[in-house]
Amino acid sequence: MESIGQYLTRAPISLQKLEYIKSKGKIIIHTKYNEYFKENLKLLKAEEFISLLVQHIPPVRLHYIRYYGLI
Repeated sequence: MESIGQYLTRAPISLQKLEYIKSKGKIIIHTKYNEYFKENLKLLKAEEFISLLVQHIPPVRLHYIRYYGLI
């Protein structure tokens, strides 16, 4: 439970970049402009957004630790 709580404190996406359209059940994600795709918005169904978001949750007892600086 502690490791899940620690993981949840570091959100994979900023809430400032999200906009929920309740009447249509859609989510708009604002991103930097991508020259290749020529877009800076993603429109997803709520179910699609949740399925993409939960991919960032690591499996049980697997830790993604990154070290910065000298070891």
